[in-house]
Amino acid sequence: GTLYTTPDPKTGKTLTLREVMEQFAEEENTFKEMHMHKTVVWNYEELTRAITHAIRSVHYRYTIDISFPCTNNIVLVKSASSLANFMRSGWTKAFCFISLVGVIMYPAREIYKKVKDKTLKSEFQMTISTRDFYTQNYWSIVDQVQYK
Repeated sequence: GTLYTTPDPKTGKTLTLREVMEQFAEEENTFKEMHMHKTVVWNYEELTRAITHAIRSVHYRYTIDISFPCTNNIVLVKSASSLANFMRSGWTKAFCFISLVGVIMYPAREIYKKVKDKTLKSEFQMTISTRDFYTQNYWSIVDQVQYK
């Protein structure tokens, strides 16, 4: 895959991967986080048309809604400080919920948390073309068509 940085929303400047990592490492904030978003680069439009064609080929005439849900596509890098680990602990969250200390602690944590979000992107090219996927999976798609 390809790993790259996106332009800063405030300045419009695109930092190098090294600069982003250095900024994160130098940040003094105890609750700092970095998010990397992974995406799969594929011709989803062509694939949607192909799947729709396969379904229609068995005379299915109802509405077809095709989606490509993305799961496990965010990598989180969190601070290793003892205070941050304490605040992420399940026991701490349970205690705060029960004792209402969380009414003060968690909003304060969110105020001080600095998230470098939408900075890192990772794109992965599919190793199979949409045509090959369609050809290999045509019968599997057709077999799953259910009439109302």
